[in-house]
Amino acid sequence: MAAPAIPKLSELIPNLQTITGPPLLCIILNSGLFGVLSTQVYIYYQAFPKDKKLLKCLVYGVYLLETAQTIFLTQTAWRMFAHGFGDISGINAIGTSWLSVCVINGIVAFLVQSFYAYRLSVISQSRILTGLIMVLAVTSLAGSIGTGIDSGSVKLFTEFISHRKKSYTIVGIWEGAASLCDATIAILMTYYLKRFIHQGGARQTQQVVSRIIRMTIETGTLTATVSIVSLALFYIPQLQGFYEVPLASLAKLYSTTLLVVLNSRVKMGIISESTTWRDVEVTPMSFKRGTGPPVLTRIDVSQAMNASIVSTGPMEFSPGDENKTAATDDH
Repeated sequence: MAAPAIPKLSELIPNLQTITGPPLLCIILNSGLFGVLSTQVYIYYQAFPKDKKLLKCLVYGVYLLETAQTIFLTQTAWRMFAHGFGDISGINAIGTSWLSVCVINGIVAFLVQSFYAYRLSVISQSRILTGLIMVLAVTSLAGSIGTGIDSGSVKLFTEFISHRKKSYTIVGIWEGAASLCDATIAILMTYYLKRFIHQGGARQTQQVVSRIIRMTIETGTLTATVSIVSLALFYIPQLQGFYEVPLASLAKLYSTTLLVVLNSRVKMGIISESTTWRDVEVTPMSFKRGTGPPVLTRIDVSQAMNASIVSTGPMEFSPGDENKTAATDDH
């Protein structure tokens, strides 16, 4: 007599992949992005020891939050795929996801958006625009905390998803405000930096500002796009469980873009112990010419007082760049 066929777990739970798939993808993406972020933090530690303490607290505080998120996500993956493998209730349990995916994500996004709001206030000198960014950032933070509280109170992922009206509203506020905040920052920063370029000034300074514009557009577009994708997946019933995949990686993207912006000062090479152009009067740059002594050239960047962040290291030029600079000065 043949033994009865053992039903597959996927047959017992038709939507099993929407429950087990997202945590697996979350830990894979999160671990990869955490490695990238760790490299950026190390570069920052080595390159900018003279940055202001508040900026250092922001960088290392965000990194600690990201470390905690990675630990929580690893614990969730271990519970689902190792210790509790085959346990249906364990697979469906939210566990610490309410904290790692929702709350920590919202806090990191708020800190990074507040940093950009400060930069915008330096450039625009407008309290209204800065206040608008902060209102959107606080709204997004409140939505993330609300989502975390709601998901943590129901305990089960399927139960959280079933609360369609309530969960749709809270997640919509969270992701909608975050996307709008990122897009607004990118648009306003680009507008005011382009105004500075149109005012003229040294060519080297304009090149630096152009790099900042490109970086602002790229980083703002990236985070806003990921937020929109996460929100769209949450509103699609067949793919609803996968909304947390881009959501769990969003915090790492915020942190990484912040560090990329700060570390880009190594290439920009504007010397200052401050984090704004406001304190920069004149930037010394050295050009190497053969084996002889370096020729020092001073480039006035006082017109860039209200632009963006600067750095603490000298800019390096390859041989022959001094001729290009001299030709530019002649014009």
